[in-house]
Amino acid sequence: MIFSITRIIYNSLFMAAAISWLIAQVMKVVTASIRNGGFSRQLLTSSGGFPSSHSATVSALVAMSFRLYGGDSEIFAVTFFLAMIVMYDAVGVRAETGRQSEILNGLMKNHPELFESQETGKTTGEGKHSHVEKTITLNEKTGHTLPELIAGIAIGVLVSAFLPVF
Repeated sequence: MIFSITRIIYNSLFMAAAISWLIAQVMKVVTASIRNGGFSRQLLTSSGGFPSSHSATVSALVAMSFRLYGGDSEIFAVTFFLAMIVMYDAVGVRAETGRQSEILNGLMKNHPELFESQETGKTTGEGKHSHVEKTITLNEKTGHTLPELIAGIAIGVLVSAFLPVF
């Protein structure tokens, strides 16, 4: 068991990704705490925000695989295309989901009559929630902006460039 843990710790790909993710998550908490005027423990595991921990993690994998195995390796090819998919999803699909959630949350708050329950005839407005409906608030910050993505890429590349190869 200890041998397996040691092998993980001395795995440069694993360490580059893990350290990049950790740096991005800590930076996300610090920047959000400064911007919002207070600390939120929930931010440690949240998606979205500045910088992108998703792009930091996959960029670290790409940069370290390039460093270790070269641009013509199979590992580099896999990590490169994985990173493209993850980052496209973060900026495109998940960001659009966040925009839709913001609009729907606004509609539920400002026009509860649009969300009238079929079963109870009650609206989802304040004080008139059915049990299930009152717990629904859609997550508005699921994706990333381009600056958030670029900051994550920079973290992943820099960590991979300066991390000693084991």
